[in-house]
Amino acid sequence: MGRRIEASAVVPMGQEETWDLLEGDQMRRAVELSDAIVAIEDYHMRPDGTPRYIHVGKMGPGKIRFTADYSVFERPQRIEATILDSPFGGAYRVDYEEIPDGTRVTHRWDVEPQNAFFGLLLPAVRPLIERSLRRDLETIARRAPGLSTAPSQEKAGPT
Repeated sequence: MGRRIEASAVVPMGQEETWDLLEGDQMRRAVELSDAIVAIEDYHMRPDGTPRYIHVGKMGPGKIRFTADYSVFERPQRIEATILDSPFGGAYRVDYEEIPDGTRVTHRWDVEPQNAFFGLLLPAVRPLIERSLRRDLETIARRAPGLSTAPSQEKAGPT
């Protein structure tokens, strides 16, 4: 049985603008805003309108890579994806909720460890992953209003 990791932050922008900033442009702007996302690679939109890509993120002094395989891509409200090629795997959902102060962006990861070792490790690392995710969302929310409307290629990596 998995364990949920959840974090949210309020981006002081409208729902559609927030969606476009974080999910649009093959996620290049999200990479620019984030301290935890190193790159989005091999991004492609499938005929059914859902993306698939390789996420490269920071984990301590190293990097972690996994494939995000979307099943739901409902602009501007939510995404749902399966996390593949990761020891922690599972289902990932992001909701974009319009509120008076902007848009609440909520990440929910129902982690499904891929073997017994990672299942034993999860209770110890879950709070660290949750805190890291929350901090990165808060960083994104703080930086978002100042981001230029022109996409940056700075950290995006190959697509």
